[in-house]
Amino acid sequence: MKIKLLSLEFLPRGQKGWSSEQLHFGNRVTFISGNNQAGKTPLMASIAFCLGMPYQFRQDIVEQCAAVHLEIEINEVQYQIERQIDTPYNFAVFSGDGELHTFENEKDFSNFLFDRIDFPHPELTSTSNERAPLYTSHLMSSFYIDQLLGWSTTYWSQSRYIKNQSEEMLRLILGLSPRFPYSQKEELNREKKRLASVTVEISDRGRIARDLHTAFGSPDMANLPKLHERRDGLRRGLEILKLRLPSNDEALAAIDIELAASQRDLADTSSKLYSIGAKRRSLNQISDEVQAESETLSLNDAALNKFRSFCQVENCGMFSTSERSYGRSLLYLLDQLKDLKLGVSELEKQEAQINAESEKINARIAELTTAKTKLLSRSDLFAVGDLIGSASSELVDIEMQIASAARVNVQNAQLAQLSIKRGEIQDRIEDLNVSAGRTLTGETRTAISESMNKWLLLIGFDSAKAAASLDENFKLYLGSESYKAFKGSTLTRIILAFHAAVLEYCLDRGNHLGFLLMDCPKQQELEPSDLKRYLEALAKLADSSTSKFQICFSSSEFEFDNSESDVEWRPAFNDGQVDRYLSPTLD
Repeated sequence: MKIKLLSLEFLPRGQKGWSSEQLHFGNRVTFISGNNQAGKTPLMASIAFCLGMPYQFRQDIVEQCAAVHLEIEINEVQYQIERQIDTPYNFAVFSGDGELHTFENEKDFSNFLFDRIDFPHPELTSTSNERAPLYTSHLMSSFYIDQLLGWSTTYWSQSRYIKNQSEEMLRLILGLSPRFPYSQKEELNREKKRLASVTVEISDRGRIARDLHTAFGSPDMANLPKLHERRDGLRRGLEILKLRLPSNDEALAAIDIELAASQRDLADTSSKLYSIGAKRRSLNQISDEVQAESETLSLNDAALNKFRSFCQVENCGMFSTSERSYGRSLLYLLDQLKDLKLGVSELEKQEAQINAESEKINARIAELTTAKTKLLSRSDLFAVGDLIGSASSELVDIEMQIASAARVNVQNAQLAQLSIKRGEIQDRIEDLNVSAGRTLTGETRTAISESMNKWLLLIGFDSAKAAASLDENFKLYLGSESYKAFKGSTLTRIILAFHAAVLEYCLDRGNHLGFLLMDCPKQQELEPSDLKRYLEALAKLADSSTSKFQICFSSSEFEFDNSESDVEWRPAFNDGQVDRYLSPTLD
């Protein structure tokens, strides 16, 4: 689950202390503008500060401000986090149900937040090979690019006591198991419990989805725009009929419009029936072929068992590779066969549903034709009344279809997210079963490298001369050199591209927190046009992805074109010399 940032506010110390406005985040981009003395950096840092990161505010802020108040949303539940500025760890969290939680140490607050966002927090190994708990402060460095330290490295942290800390944080964000868990067995058991919990939730959600399917059928999501259009047309037609009942001419025109629409709907259903029938026949044929292939694999597996019986050595591994290969292939084919049968069954249900819909449309056409005949044969208004009743009935039916489609769509989306999550947990379990030191998979490293090269090209770095790549320990290279060999604007571009690539990879998988905080890159070393393309590409990515995220970006010089989903913060107070975000509280 991701964290959605809602609002931020500095609270004053005493009646004359400094405070800020309540600043609301954009759904997509939050652009923090202002000159170099406006106080942009304390605002950016305070977001991560409220989520557990240590930060030393300037002495004047410590003396004048009591706390920072951050409002967030997790899984549609709002939380208000208030952290005192002058004490190391003093959190108060107000949850949406009105409950107050207080924390005076980093461990308890971290566990509270990890549990709410369902973030895995195994015990890791310290640099001295001791037990090392995971805290939110370790993660914040992956989502907050500090103005001084964050633009020179892909990961920075004030505290580095976890073995291979930067790699471990990235593995957790990417949805992989840690490389050095303190207790591999305990971690494996935790992941198995998480898998069982998610499987139960999938089962429950699946039962709800089946109940909805039984009650409402399988709505055609592609047909929703037509349903909305039809609903709006019926509403307009009913208004005309109700306001002008005496006019038979207008009623006849309305009937002709409804007849034409119904006949188009009937043609659409006929076309759908033909298409679904062709798909069903094709799936049946594929199902027969998969069935034959699975039977062949079963014979191979049986032969393997016979060969293995020849060896007298206990736990003989001679055929282990073939055994895993046959087993996995057979399981894959059986899953595929099951999916095909479900697909055929679903298509048959759709055929029945469309046939029922065709019957309704034919009945509607018959009613309209009868109403038109009545209007043509007599001058009374009974036919118009019949038409209004028929149209009202159809309107209710369409609105029920739209509502049921929305409910089914929500359930299907939740099931899809849970299935992705279950797959990630299964990968971690497999990872732990194979070895505690398993490195990032080639597929993951390749995906991030390719994405990073795309982002580098976008912001003016020719990756063809030095392509980005990740080794098995997640060390970043450009060509044959470590990224740390680069300086200035090139290094700034590398850091921007790296964070964008990780974010893009995690949109539909992994454990990304759902936001990225970037505090003033060295703009004198970076062309404004490059930075503009970068932010616009991130904004487009946020629009096109079903997994939403937020970007917070501060600058004293850059101008960003806001959309309706974006917000620009400006300093609201002036001390006679410069505009500032923090100001003495007014009486």
